[in-house]
Amino acid sequence: MSEQDVHQSVQDLLHVLTVPSELAYIYRGESRADYGEVSSNLYREYKDTVTISHISIGQIEFFELEAAAKHDASNMDDARLRSLVQHYHGKTNAIDFTGDINVALFFACDGDFDKDGRVIRLDPQSTVCEITEPAEPQHRIIVQKSIFVTPPNGYVPSGEYQDATVIVPAKLKLPILAYLRRYHGISSRTIYNDLHGFVHYRANHKATIEMNFSAINRDASGEYQEAIELLNESIARDPDASVTHLLKGMVNQGAGHIPEAIENFNAAIALNPNNANAYNYRGICHYWQGDNDQARADYSETLAINPNHSSALTNRGLLRHENGNRRGAMRDYDRALRIDSTLVIALNNRGLLHLASDDPDAAIADLDAAIRLQPRWALPYLNRGYAYHAKGDAEQGDADIRRAIALEPGIEL
Repeated sequence: MSEQDVHQSVQDLLHVLTVPSELAYIYRGESRADYGEVSSNLYREYKDTVTISHISIGQIEFFELEAAAKHDASNMDDARLRSLVQHYHGKTNAIDFTGDINVALFFACDGDFDKDGRVIRLDPQSTVCEITEPAEPQHRIIVQKSIFVTPPNGYVPSGEYQDATVIVPAKLKLPILAYLRRYHGISSRTIYNDLHGFVHYRANHKATIEMNFSAINRDASGEYQEAIELLNESIARDPDASVTHLLKGMVNQGAGHIPEAIENFNAAIALNPNNANAYNYRGICHYWQGDNDQARADYSETLAINPNHSSALTNRGLLRHENGNRRGAMRDYDRALRIDSTLVIALNNRGLLHLASDDPDAAIADLDAAIRLQPRWALPYLNRGYAYHAKGDAEQGDADIRRAIALEPGIEL
């Protein structure tokens, strides 16, 4: 769907919801159009009790807030207590609406991507429900322009919104989310802008997290294109997730798509400047492109964020070795292996450095350790073969070189 088509679809939806009127409507977005009645979370939990007994939903909320008050040392009033319980996703008889139709549209599109969503319009002047603003506005409440609708019986009478509900087709959800993010600055990052929002948001997006896990498994199996397609959908669902851009960069890097990988790492860093792994992987890409200065800068940035990043230390050590700074390279390798003694690349590289420093015994010791950890990797065998030759043991050296060729027939000798 083109951007123009998406724009027109959004305008059509908004036109139906914002009929010319002097009234100030309020709105609620729901990710599924088949939810049925618009009700409070407390009513949904106690619906059967309310239906078969003489206990009202208001009485149940009173008991709920009384219980919550026992955990509050500040003796706040009921209105503030109710706002905070609602904010922390507790059970009250308040239903979250918003004064911003675009925020409602976001909630209608955010989640259940295979289901139609809906936006409900309510006239605060004619409803039987009580309309109040949160007594304890938090950052997220302010951004969402939250308004509490409290129905006397736990649900909004359907006649108040039945003719003022717009269905949002499932196929439009992702394009509309992209539209809202681009033109209105509305996204998961701005809507869920505190840690409590994060917890709620994560719970609602387990499917997206699992999609990332599936992409990792595809990547491990060499199914790069399938992994990229999964990550593209994951990014469409949540464009602000730095880790997903990082994963896509790693997949592109493994597939040899280096410019694309660098773009992915750039996106990950833009979303989270403290993403040490993104700098490190981008440094590897720059190194493969022959841009050693940029690679060195990326490794340094990685280590500024995380001084114990063993991979970045190993990568910087390789650059230092190639530039003739053997002492600096040795310091990096030693430090990386103190952090992680099983780092096979660091063992292999330090073995090469020992060999270049005319110490074949130390080289063989490191390469032995590398081979024990990863016996199917050809490079340590090749390098150990050279070390044995340097030591004067041509027979063992030739055996190692033959082993390396057997493991990787095209290995460069």
